[in-house]
Amino acid sequence: MKKSKRAYKVSLEDSSRLQEIWSKTFSSRAFWFSGIAVGLAFTGLALLLLLATPLKKLLPDGGDASRTRQQLSALCSSVDSLRFSYERNKEFYDNMMTALDTDRPRPDSTLAGAQLKSLPVDSLLTASPAERRFVARMAASDKYNLSVLSPVAAEGLIFSPPTSGGIMLDESQKQLMVKMIAPKGTGVCSIADGYVIDCYPARDSYTIIIQHPNGFLSRYTNVGMPLVRQGSRVYSGQRITEPARPRSGSSANSFGVELWHDGTPLFPADYIFGKHIHNTPDSENDTPA
Repeated sequence: MKKSKRAYKVSLEDSSRLQEIWSKTFSSRAFWFSGIAVGLAFTGLALLLLLATPLKKLLPDGGDASRTRQQLSALCSSVDSLRFSYERNKEFYDNMMTALDTDRPRPDSTLAGAQLKSLPVDSLLTASPAERRFVARMAASDKYNLSVLSPVAAEGLIFSPPTSGGIMLDESQKQLMVKMIAPKGTGVCSIADGYVIDCYPARDSYTIIIQHPNGFLSRYTNVGMPLVRQGSRVYSGQRITEPARPRSGSSANSFGVELWHDGTPLFPADYIFGKHIHNTPDSENDTPA
């Protein structure tokens, strides 16, 4: 006797009328396959709704949750800054209203030591004369401090005098271009090792620019015919020009020396001439014979 196969019946029935609306009979295998297919269909539909709709933003640590947290953090910081600014401005206006209120009652002498609310940093009051004088004095004292990093960069860099037997004018001590007076027939030398980056004529003389280590750059103006050219390697104390043409009515010639560090102009006397040249004349007329 054969064993009967199991069958499953799925039906829809109207309970109020006791009438069957729809029914379907499945075998055991078909029933389980249909159940798995329906389950997979519902799972796929749920994933589609979560990934393709704004519902994904409701998931913890999902979607744009990290970006939303960043935006909330930025908004909280902005609100806190606005609250702080509001409180500071309110204190300022309260103090101003107290100072401008001429009808306020006379304060008690026992409260004379009471402190007013602090004013904001950007007060509307102008600087007092004493403050302006102080600022002027500080500006004058820092007038010659063009770069605090240049002396550090100059450590280990040996500077040589730009000419042999030359004299620097006293008026050039605190000038960006020092004026040198050299004996007749004397050329100009490089103040340090480096490379010539430019060399060009200017009227009846020449100008030479040399790049040195540690960001230093020197320029020599009103010099004679160059003995080097652009790209030449030069060394400290090396002669780079022929003697310049002497000034009219004088047996000596003059030229200028400038010094920079990383684009900032320096006073050459603080780096070169203070160590190498000591005989400075009182005037330009004291030239060597």
